[in-house]
Amino acid sequence: VPALKDITAHIRAHARSYKGWLKDLHFENDFWCAQVGDIAIKARHVILATGSHPRELNYENLNVIPLDYALDKVTLATYVNQDSTIGIIGGSHSGILIIKYLHELAIKKIINLYRSPIVYTYDAGGWNANAFNGLKGSTADFAREVLEGPNPPANIIRAYNNEENRKKYLPECDKVIYSVGYEPN
Repeated sequence: VPALKDITAHIRAHARSYKGWLKDLHFENDFWCAQVGDIAIKARHVILATGSHPRELNYENLNVIPLDYALDKVTLATYVNQDSTIGIIGGSHSGILIIKYLHELAIKKIINLYRSPIVYTYDAGGWNANAFNGLKGSTADFAREVLEGPNPPANIIRAYNNEENRKKYLPECDKVIYSVGYEPN
C-alpha cells in the first residue's frame, strides 16, 4: 500500500488530477465526459482501476482471517499462535504462500482444502507455461521441496475440498483463511 500511495502521489504531481467520486462517465463526440464531484472533465482516454476484493465462501461457524491480512506474514502472525490449527481454503499461489508463512511461523497444524493439484510455471522455450495460474519463485520452491518433497511435514494436511473433508477437518480449525481469489469491485 505505501508503494502504491507513493506512485500515485508522484503521478499526481506531474499531471492534472482530480480526487473524488465518479458521478457520471459517458462517451460523446470522440471524448469521454466525466463528472468527478462538481467538476466536469473531458478526456480522450480513461482507465477504470476499480480494484477488487477477496472472494469469501459461506462455510458456517468459522473464525475467518481476511485474505488481505493473511498475505502479509507480519500481520498474519498477529492472528495466530503456535498452538493454532489454521485452515486454508484454496490451493493456488496465495494459498500455498500462506501455508509457507504458517509453516515458517511454526503453527501446530495447517489444514489445506484445495480443488486442483499444485501447478507450476515453467519455461516452455521462449514463453512461460502456466504463467497465469502456476506457482512461481519462493512459493514454487516451497511447494516442490516441502509440500511435495520426500518428507512433507506431519503438521500440514492437504485434502480435496469436498463436503466430507470439510466436515472432517474444519471443526478442528481455530481460524480459516479463504484463499479462493478476488472479484472486481
